[in-house]
Amino acid sequence: MINGTIKEKIADAAALFKAIRKQISLYPNPCYCIRKAIENAEFFSLLLGLKPYYFTYKSQRSQRGKQLGLDLLIRIETILMKSFDYWRQKESDSKLIDKITFIRDNIRKIIESYKASNKLKLYAHGSNGVLEQHPDLKLDYFKNIDSLEKAYWLGCLFAEAYITIKKLKSGKKYYQLGVGCVQDDFILLERFADALGLDIVNNEPRKEKYITSKGEVHLFRRITLINNYFCKNLISHGFIVGKKKSKNIRLPKFKIRELLLVFLLGYYDGDGTMGRSRITSSSEKFLEDILNSPFLNIHISNSNSIQYDPVKKSYIITGDRISIGADLMREIVKNYKNSLPRKRAYWENWVDNRTNKPSPKMDLLREKLPEEELINLMKKFTLKQIAYMYGVGYRTLMDYKGKLNIYLRDRSPEDS
Repeated sequence: MINGTIKEKIADAAALFKAIRKQISLYPNPCYCIRKAIENAEFFSLLLGLKPYYFTYKSQRSQRGKQLGLDLLIRIETILMKSFDYWRQKESDSKLIDKITFIRDNIRKIIESYKASNKLKLYAHGSNGVLEQHPDLKLDYFKNIDSLEKAYWLGCLFAEAYITIKKLKSGKKYYQLGVGCVQDDFILLERFADALGLDIVNNEPRKEKYITSKGEVHLFRRITLINNYFCKNLISHGFIVGKKKSKNIRLPKFKIRELLLVFLLGYYDGDGTMGRSRITSSSEKFLEDILNSPFLNIHISNSNSIQYDPVKKSYIITGDRISIGADLMREIVKNYKNSLPRKRAYWENWVDNRTNKPSPKMDLLREKLPEEELINLMKKFTLKQIAYMYGVGYRTLMDYKGKLNIYLRDRSPEDS
């Protein structure tokens, strides 16, 4: 189709697609059809600007890629249509022009018919992309965080994943996502794969060994995924690219409280302390965002690492960890059932010794301070001032407020 006269080229094209059309009725894989239709698969690969072995590779029936990618199909169609248009301009014989037109239209019908009968997907970059290894992958999974499941996995990725920029030999750049966990928590990767449609049966997560500071050897499992569209959706929610990610992440802005709670649960399963309500991060701004969130109303006591700024009317962190409290932690775990089993088991079985003891002062608050009255007082006074008014301790009032599920933030002394 490259050398020879126009008549010879047209004859080659007609013979080629006549054979392909015959094979399409027998095999669903068009790459395999091409392999069966022509003797020189390398020639056809090179004609389309692909690597010589491409069609040979794709036609192997053991490969998971059972169809052409939409991007490759468009490339085939574009190159061939341009060739036919060029031949028509160069040819003066009306009969040959009619034959060119006839073959061109039939080729287009074959391509359109295949498009219509197959759910074609755009691959990552080039033809041998991520959807060939993971054909059911939901590339737009993180486009909108509109479910508890998505919020949970976003939190997990903020804690345990990374995105790096890679470069092809051509100079083209692309994003690569990596996420992993220790072997003992492999159920987390299995659930992640199931949610996103990743095929980790035929693409087994990589096994790595690492040694802890105590000299213990652990097995680590890692999934890597290359796709610009998928990674850009994560970046749109504040995911940081590169090595500076851990020190620069910020809390995503959620409009629904439940989504924020589940995001924190996902992050806790990655970077939370088992048996404690402690969250760890190298990003002080991330921890500040959590403490200052109006959705969470975390009980905060000033310490060496946490100080209240009366000018900004917010808390400032100078450490790498915060505790969000047992009450909030239990609510977070209760809000989403499909989190890491070994961490949630502690909170599901946790016994609140505070509620198992008789508390006359708690009974007093139930009798004298109904929910509506407490909310009105909190708009004018601090919790310490309200506790003093009713003759109870600050901690008792905080417990009472938590039982009423009041999420109104405590006023600072400067606001009173």
